[in-house]
Amino acid sequence: MHFTPGHLIFNLLGLTLAAGLVEVQSRRHMCELTGLMLLVIGPVLFLLHPDMAWYGGMSGLVYGYAFYCALLFNKTQPSLKWLSILVLMLIILKILLDSLGLGFAVTSVGAAELQSMTTSHAAGVLMATTLYILRSRLGSAA
Repeated sequence: MHFTPGHLIFNLLGLTLAAGLVEVQSRRHMCELTGLMLLVIGPVLFLLHPDMAWYGGMSGLVYGYAFYCALLFNKTQPSLKWLSILVLMLIILKILLDSLGLGFAVTSVGAAELQSMTTSHAAGVLMATTLYILRSRLGSAA
């Protein structure tokens, strides 16, 4: 699933922190977001990158959890509003830079550099945004 121990550790730290913060807010939201991302990210990668030989990582999940967490904190934690906006902007900026080819290699295996899979990150963020909007509408309708 990962190409190097450092890649695995970095993803696990991000996943633990971001998913943990979402779970503290709502275990149900975390489970719903996990299900959405698992249903969408793989098929999106398969459809948009059919020639991709290898995919390793879970950063799409990390991006999705981090984005959802920042959206939640922006709404529910007034003292962290500035931080949540900063996180949202940095995630969007990172995805944009990577999609324009201005990102950097995540890791290397032998002589080959491995690039960040922007499609996975964008799909995670899209699912986080979708769940957040649906949850907001359901909450305001109730």
